[in-house]
Amino acid sequence: DRLAAARRRLIAGEPSLQPAFHALIDSARAALDAPSVSVVQKRRVPPSGNRHDYMSLAPYWWPDSTKPNGLPFVRRDGVVNPESRVDHDGWRMYTMASRVEALALAHYLTDDARYATAAGRHLRAWFVDSATRMNPNLEYGQAVPGVTVGRGIGIIDTRHLPPLLDAIRLLDGTGALSLADRRTITAWCSDYLKWLRESTNGREERAAANNHGVFYDAQVASLALFVGDTATARRTIGESTRARLAAQIEATGRQPHELERTRPLHYSVFNLDAFTMLAEMGRHVNVDLWGYTAPSGGSLATALRFVAPFADASVRFPMPEVGDEDPGAFVAPLRRASIALGDPVFDAAIRHLPRQFSVTDRSVLEYASPSRTGLDSLADMAFARAAAQVERAANALDTAKGFPRSTNPDGSWNQKSYRDWTAGFFAGTLWYLFQNDGDPKWRALAEKWTAGMEPASRILSSHDVGFMVFDTFGHGYLLTGNPHYKEVVLEAARSLSTRFNPAVGATRSWNTGNQTDRRRDWKFAVIIDNMMNLELLFWSGTHGGDTTFRRMAESHALVSARAHVRADGSVAHVALFDPVSGALERTTTWQGFSDSSAWARGQGWAIHGFANAYARTRRPELLAAARTSADWFIAHMPADAVPYWDFRLPADAPHERDASAAAIAASGMYDLARWLPATESGKYRVAADRLLETLARDYMAPPNAAGAVLLHSVGGRPQNTELDVGLTYADYYFIEGLLRRKGTFLE
Repeated sequence: DRLAAARRRLIAGEPSLQPAFHALIDSARAALDAPSVSVVQKRRVPPSGNRHDYMSLAPYWWPDSTKPNGLPFVRRDGVVNPESRVDHDGWRMYTMASRVEALALAHYLTDDARYATAAGRHLRAWFVDSATRMNPNLEYGQAVPGVTVGRGIGIIDTRHLPPLLDAIRLLDGTGALSLADRRTITAWCSDYLKWLRESTNGREERAAANNHGVFYDAQVASLALFVGDTATARRTIGESTRARLAAQIEATGRQPHELERTRPLHYSVFNLDAFTMLAEMGRHVNVDLWGYTAPSGGSLATALRFVAPFADASVRFPMPEVGDEDPGAFVAPLRRASIALGDPVFDAAIRHLPRQFSVTDRSVLEYASPSRTGLDSLADMAFARAAAQVERAANALDTAKGFPRSTNPDGSWNQKSYRDWTAGFFAGTLWYLFQNDGDPKWRALAEKWTAGMEPASRILSSHDVGFMVFDTFGHGYLLTGNPHYKEVVLEAARSLSTRFNPAVGATRSWNTGNQTDRRRDWKFAVIIDNMMNLELLFWSGTHGGDTTFRRMAESHALVSARAHVRADGSVAHVALFDPVSGALERTTTWQGFSDSSAWARGQGWAIHGFANAYARTRRPELLAAARTSADWFIAHMPADAVPYWDFRLPADAPHERDASAAAIAASGMYDLARWLPATESGKYRVAADRLLETLARDYMAPPNAAGAVLLHSVGGRPQNTELDVGLTYADYYFIEGLLRRKGTFLE
């Protein structure tokens, strides 16, 4: 179905597929006249004396320099002995498979019979012709001189079988293989499947607890499907592979068995190649491996998201790696995941790969991304327009006069002190623009607007130091590695931690004792907004700060989920606690219409904050809080998606729209969607797209010298402040949402 769609798009002349198509044709043409390869071409003779038996040497075993004859060989994990790559049947099999795959795909896309004919010739040499065919066993795979003539581990040498068998299916009906040829190949596959399941080596590999076991399953399932044994394929994927996933992938996405190797990133990605192959096979036997989450919380999605950032060679893997990782290893698992899970994170990772993998690799055709939509173009235009507006303001405004907060009647920014809770958003927006394209001009502007925020790290009287400092110095550290920025972030976390009350299990939001309004009687207030400041504590607690910071943040998030999220999914603004007993006294509001109403921006804070807290903790209660809040938001969106400042307004109340609530919720929903199976995540991306589409089409300000990106936000309607204005945090989350829509997250 996917190849058929790619073929139709190529016929229509779609430009995005042309580089990969031309590269494929170049490979196929090279394979047309290339001599066929065979196991009988090796100079070494297997212990059986029969060159038709496959033979290879173990790659990580070397002569023992302390022994006169070097025997027995000794193991150096991750370091390839070049002698093992000489006269290697594995390379011959890979060459044959790669040629057949290119030829079969080229024929399918062009109907040029020459490609099919050549593919048939290569297949007959390997599987059919009595003089050259391989015997269907791997008794002598990955031998170790002085130790063993062959091992179960050697079965990984035939890991190229699944895509090869797909290529053979493409040739059915082309005349490339006679009926007798096809029957002989099928019989070979049946014999090899039997050997895999019954031989000593096969049983040994089946018992492997790491990538070897997963690749074993991939070969068994693909061979079973090829010979028509769907029951074995279904049982392998539904039982064995699911059990391997549960045992090998943690809730964080880490793969401990692969991380203990000397090439931890390589083997983590390598294992996911096998897992994602199996997930694709599962679609044909009604086993959903893509959507499966193990009892421990591990899943393919979490494992793929764990490795995806490292497709960018500039992002350092946190563990030492022997040698350099081959960027091509990321291609197949990320493309399969992009199509199956629909998460733009994987497309974004692919874009960081070198061109020969991101643009010209044949997987572009096999797993072609959907065609661009009108919303893609609108989002690109909106981002460019927003960036231009932010750049104008950043150059025109004077940092000595403070930081943008809200717009004046003439559209210009009203600037506030670094002590204002909104002061960090403008610099944070500039850091996002630097993240997007790496242009030094954005870094210079971001550093300029970040510098004046440093005193905020020492503020003890506000819960908003997270907004103030992590969006500035935190983002700056993540993007530049500036050690001073990290010091400022850790100082801010220490300041915020002083507001944590162990009895309540949360940080205090306001110091209300000096208020002259009704807040004066609130003994310990916790507002839903404070979920957004927890990222400062989560990050600091795992990056050199006091580890109790992380526990404080997790505790606060759990308390907030219980206190703020109502049974119907709407969100209360303020939860009031007894600071001594920690008991919840009641919920109320400060910025919503009433204590029982649903303040729109608060609903957005909940979606965004709980999604982020789940990402940091993997606590199911926090994922549930994010989903419940998002479901309620979606169910109550007006026709054009952008909410009024409160969802529960009587007819005679003021009905201003709040673009800031829309932007915050959209960005949060993109985050939420990436932690859910594909069958459940789509509704949140669709809703987020609706919100951003309306904002981009109807809410962007006309270009001006020093104003906001978005119009029509509400700061505090009950206080009659900032009504129908531009707000700096609306712009921040709008740009963050546009980046997240493309799969770009700053973590």
